[in-house]
Amino acid sequence: RHPSTRQTHVPRRLAACMATLTAALTAAPPTAPRRTAANRRAGGAWTFVGFDAGKRFGAMRNIRRSADGDGPRPAPAVTTATPLPSSSSASSSALMQSEEGRAAPPLGVVLTHVCADFDTLSSAVGLAKLRDSREGAACTFVVLPRGTSPGVSHYVALHKNKFPIKQKNTIDLAHLEWVGVVDAQRRDRLGDCAGWLDVAKHVVVMDHHVLNTSDIDATELIVEKVGATATVVAEMLEAENVKITEEVATLLALGIHTDTGSLTFEATTPRDASALAFCLKQGASQKVLAE
Repeated sequence: RHPSTRQTHVPRRLAACMATLTAALTAAPPTAPRRTAANRRAGGAWTFVGFDAGKRFGAMRNIRRSADGDGPRPAPAVTTATPLPSSSSASSSALMQSEEGRAAPPLGVVLTHVCADFDTLSSAVGLAKLRDSREGAACTFVVLPRGTSPGVSHYVALHKNKFPIKQKNTIDLAHLEWVGVVDAQRRDRLGDCAGWLDVAKHVVVMDHHVLNTSDIDATELIVEKVGATATVVAEMLEAENVKITEEVATLLALGIHTDTGSLTFEATTPRDASALAFCLKQGASQKVLAE
């Protein structure tokens, strides 16, 4: 076309496009229910429907679609759950009441000694797993009263989400009923968590050091003359046929491996070798042990 003809048509086309766009933006959007807390919990696919008029970029309106695409369907009824407390103790307080309002299993905590090494950490995780198996619920957590040794801190940072480790300020002492102590028999080895022993109804102490004195008034004391406390825990897990993950098996193997000097220290016993073999059968990583 001649340039003069093109110049007369461009403004007309632009005006038509602007009119169409303006009509689309000012038209009332399709009626659709907004996304609520109930249908968020119900899940499902979400489909874009339109824009809210008057907003610069628009806000997506979401509607739950049926599987065959015929249109919206009401979200299934959602049981009202007890709201979680807003305090830092939410994780442990939530254990005290299930969605049906029934009392949950009693809260338990396993304490390592201060500056935790692999033996006390692995024993604590294993004992928590054992108690959870007995209670039939995940209601036992591991607390490190005063951090870990340098060699353990890096491992914990990488794998903490694999184990039931909690910060001590998240434990609701008002509901604490059971405390385990591993690889220690004296209160001064528990830092500022020693007072928890006076709160709990049941205190279990597990160690492999044979001491003449212990200032912990335990309801159950388990002391075995072996190379590592992790050996005792591994034996109990095996005896009760408790299923453990590869990560837990590897951690227990590390506890035995480090406290027995790869089964070379004088205090090492055949039981340590058998417990280490159990961990390997459960999938413990030999690559991690070699590192």
